Amino acid sequence: PNDSIHAARLARARQWSYGEMKPFRESRAEIIKQIVGKNYGDGGSRKSVPLPFLRLFQSVLVPRLAAYAPAAYITTIHNELKSVAWSMMQETNQTAEAINIEETFQAALRDALCGPAGTIKTGLAPHEEELVHEGFAHDYGSPFATHVSFNNWIVDMGATSFESALFEGNYYRLPFEEVANSPYFNKRARGRIKEGGPTAPSDTNEGPGDEM
Repeated sequence: PNDSIHAARLARARQWSYGEMKPFRESRAEIIKQIVGKNYGDGGSRKSVPLPFLRLFQSVLVPRLAAYAPAAYITTIHNELKSVAWSMMQETNQTAEAINIEETFQAALRDALCGPAGTIKTGLAPHEEELVHEGFAHDYGSPFATHVSFNNWIVDMGATSFESALFEGNYYRLPFEEVANSPYFNKRARGRIKEGGPTAPSDTNEGPGDEM
């Protein structure tokens, strides 16, 4: 948004869409309870079964659909570019392995088997220092792919298809120092954070932030 009015409209649309997604999150939570079974703790299934069949279903299907990191094959008909194509192929495959894309695909697939969608956030880190995003460290300037929990995902629920959605995003946690010193957050909330320290409640916590 380029101004405060559009930013406020986007914030209202985001909050409305997140509320509209609540039935899907609740359904996902019930499926996860069946997967973890009765002995997981207070949040598990109420029924005791020797082997949760949904867990068995996941354990069989996930390795078949996302057993390995995808491999790139890059070639060219031009002899003078064959060495470049080979180097690009090697770099692409090494990068996929370095960012643990296999584990990311498996996590997104498990999410998709529990609910409407599995989501992966991809991009390039823009600066020269290390970026920590949702508990994972990414090298600036390098590509990254991170699984986004369905609990934290937001999409335009007023759209009739993914292609026509006007916005999409996710809630995530930020380092304490970044929130306390950032001008993008409410000044009063930042003051409360600085007074109370990292565990202080704040007005900036609009979403769940936690993985299921």
